[in-house]
Amino acid sequence: MLTLLLAQPHAVVPVETLMSELWGGEHPPRSALTTLQTYVYHARKAFSHESVAPGRDLLVTSPPGYRMDVHDHEVDSIVFEDLVNIEVGQVLSAHAAHLEELRLRATELSIETDIRLGRCRGLVPTLRALVKEHQLNQWFHGQLISILTVSGRRADALKAYQDLRRILDDELGLEPSDELQRLQHVVLNSPSPDTLDMMRPQSVHA
Repeated sequence: MLTLLLAQPHAVVPVETLMSELWGGEHPPRSALTTLQTYVYHARKAFSHESVAPGRDLLVTSPPGYRMDVHDHEVDSIVFEDLVNIEVGQVLSAHAAHLEELRLRATELSIETDIRLGRCRGLVPTLRALVKEHQLNQWFHGQLISILTVSGRRADALKAYQDLRRILDDELGLEPSDELQRLQHVVLNSPSPDTLDMMRPQSVHA
């Protein structure tokens, strides 16, 4: 709860958002609101006991939710961002973009290497983070769908495909690539775990 509030300092985080983050999904338990209020009570009590910002109310009730009344210099992530967020010109911006593309290329090669070495299941958390960070990168989505399938998680693989389809439709008004649609067809037909090569989207080496 505190992490979510501090990730948006000064902003009011609605109760519904807090409950969704804490319990997941759109249907939290009936006791969620009461439990959230209990968390707020204990957080305030802890701030007082530890003498955090004496004389100030850090966790403020502000309809329709709560907000953290903190100064920017009190939030490590804001301080860090200010220290590393250097303004650059066109030349350095182009160089930074080049380095970012190289980083993505190295990430793709690392994933392919792990797959060839049979380290598929350990890639699921990494790929979930990558598809969240790069929502329009269909290659990352394809790898996640493939690995979930060969790991015996066909339902999760189909959901991952539907998530991609929704993102592309919302952002670009497009359908997944032909490669990804063929991948979905393979998943729907319950491939065996030894068909990873057939399921994988086109290699980054191509």
